[in-house]
Amino acid sequence: LRELSDDAYSVLLAANNPPQVYQYGGQLARVTAADGRASVQLLDPTMLRYRLSRVADFVAVKVLKDGTRQQSWVAPSDRLIADILAYPEWPNMPALSGVVTGPVVGPSGLVRVEAGYDPATGLYYHAGDNLTIGDIEPTPERVAWAVGLILDDLLGDFPFKDAASRANAVALLLLPFARPSIEGCTPLHILNAPTPGTGKTLAARVATLPFNPD
Repeated sequence: LRELSDDAYSVLLAANNPPQVYQYGGQLARVTAADGRASVQLLDPTMLRYRLSRVADFVAVKVLKDGTRQQSWVAPSDRLIADILAYPEWPNMPALSGVVTGPVVGPSGLVRVEAGYDPATGLYYHAGDNLTIGDIEPTPERVAWAVGLILDDLLGDFPFKDAASRANAVALLLLPFARPSIEGCTPLHILNAPTPGTGKTLAARVATLPFNPD
């Protein structure tokens, strides 16, 4: 079992480019978007058997009385599946931190715009079908356009008390994109108003919509 387990795990790794299996929270996992929304699924024995049976061929060999060897195709055994799931760690298996629906700034300052797994952040970027990223090289014209888009088009109709309140709303919008590049804690955000119906809930939805379009 020990040798068979090592061989099967080696094949699982060799076929994991691009990654299909990850280690997440001390367990093996996969990313699925069956309903259109990407989510992390922890691998149970059935899911691991599904993956192993598609990256490796398993056979049983029976030696007959006359010495001939009879070979037949079989599914990965329950003992093998349980042994791999029981590993204390999975060497060289990519570590998954989570799933995001928008591009993020990594620790190096680079912005990943390609969908899929990013080893630098451990995040899986699920782009969906409607988001297209153009040229993100900052220029004075593009920065001015982005500032106007946020302050005038997106937040322009909310009655902020002062410039500091507006700045905090902008920070709430930008923080999810920059969070992976920040070490340590970041501030919480609280939206309050002197009277009901001012637009607190709508402001929260508007500020978080760009990072979570669903």
